[in-house]
Amino acid sequence: PPPKKYCTDNQIIINAVWAETGMFLLPEFIGKGLGTSMKKEFIDYILANTNIEVLLLKTQRENIRTIKLNQSLGYQIFNEDEAYVYMMKTK
Repeated sequence: PPPKKYCTDNQIIINAVWAETGMFLLPEFIGKGLGTSMKKEFIDYILANTNIEVLLLKTQRENIRTIKLNQSLGYQIFNEDEAYVYMMKTK
């Protein structure tokens, strides 16, 4: 079964093996598909070759482009605050 997920006062508690991920792409490479490819390969590798069951990330609320990219890669929003959108992807 999928791990139980909770969020209280912006504290993330995962009842499983988890990892918080992050990635930054230099501005000259944005919009060329490199970030999407890199992120997809990273996700696929981590989930296939480790005991990690849950990947977490946070994205600034105004970064709509990255939020949509993360959703296209299977991340789901599970919490938001005034600064960030918190997302997760499970195995």
